[in-house]
Amino acid sequence: MLKQALKNKQSLTGTFIKTPHYNVIEVLVHASTDVLYLDAEHAPFSRQDLDTCILAARAGGMPVLVRTPNDAPETLLNVLDMGADYVVVPHVKTAEQLSAIVKNCHYGAGGRGYSGSSRFAGYTTKPEDASLIGATILAC
Repeated sequence: MLKQALKNKQSLTGTFIKTPHYNVIEVLVHASTDVLYLDAEHAPFSRQDLDTCILAARAGGMPVLVRTPNDAPETLLNVLDMGADYVVVPHVKTAEQLSAIVKNCHYGAGGRGYSGSSRFAGYTTKPEDASLIGATILAC
């Protein structure tokens, strides 16, 4: 739903979240928003905080974006494997950097390896042939 809304350039509502606690997410899932935005660049989100907040958003059926603190492959891998629907990657300066980010955010040929044991993969319920699986990347 969110991906189609973005494609159609529909107006969406959401909120930045800078308090790294799943209770905040549980409350906001019931608000009249379209998406939640975890700001892991400017707020003190640990890996565990991101994991529980993403889990809370998914449990409530709310799409979640994560602004990563950097474009390191392991950062992107962790956030996507935790089940983030979208990543927002800050400080993208060149087309080459963006190309590397896109590669690191897609499974299959020309991308990163596939791990079926992650939340994203439904804990082995999604097929290994995941060449079309990946996240939407918002670069800024």
